[in-house]
Amino acid sequence: MKRFIWLGALLSWVFLAGSFDAIAGARVKGSELATTCNIVGFVNKDVNSYVFAGCCYESISRRGPISLEELLGAQFSPGPDGDKVAMWDVTNQNYTEYMKAKDGRFYSRSRGMHVLVDTSVPVGAALWIIRKNPDSVITLAGQYSARAVITNSLVGATNYPANMICYPYPVDMSVQNFINTSHGAQVSDDPAKADKLTLWNARGLLDVQLGLKGDGKWHVLLGWATNAPSTRVIEMGEGVCFQASRPMMWVVRRPY
Repeated sequence: MKRFIWLGALLSWVFLAGSFDAIAGARVKGSELATTCNIVGFVNKDVNSYVFAGCCYESISRRGPISLEELLGAQFSPGPDGDKVAMWDVTNQNYTEYMKAKDGRFYSRSRGMHVLVDTSVPVGAALWIIRKNPDSVITLAGQYSARAVITNSLVGATNYPANMICYPYPVDMSVQNFINTSHGAQVSDDPAKADKLTLWNARGLLDVQLGLKGDGKWHVLLGWATNAPSTRVIEMGEGVCFQASRPMMWVVRRPY
């Protein structure tokens, strides 16, 4: 499936001068293929400079979160001018950028290649992959979680801080079941006060901004007063932005 993803105007952070403190207008061409052998799998993505990918994997070699080294393997070009990864720091509400060294490890761009850092990627997190050479294929690989329940802590406040997330199991999921009131998300008939999701479409533009309405369903903000609940499907490994009015524990039960 070919698709374009555009990080739209809702997110005001801008990617400047090689720093991922902020991103806006990152265009992505994605082609996704998922293959499973027991509970091990991979996703191939056809990348046009940027891809916003979700991590629905855990480590194959050890229990727990997968590292960037294991998730991405030997595909990245090293050095400050090579490929990069940016992960969302939910506490500080900004990105931390990582680059790969010749020793095969990923290092924080801001701290340099002499300081070892934790490169764990929690299952259910989303991250940006920035390729030096566009129109290339990148493979994300790992072990699908065998846990019956996966729980992630999400931030929330009256200023609606951002959580960059994906569905933590390797399945497509309707937006209505992705995250909702059963997980602790908050509803409102006032779109300014409802919890929000931002998604992107196959044309490379902002697809929809949704709010969780008083009926407990996700509705597109455009036409909020009269439109029906959204039927959008979030694909396996698709990253989204979730903004909540209060903190919550996102408890997801294995759907298979």
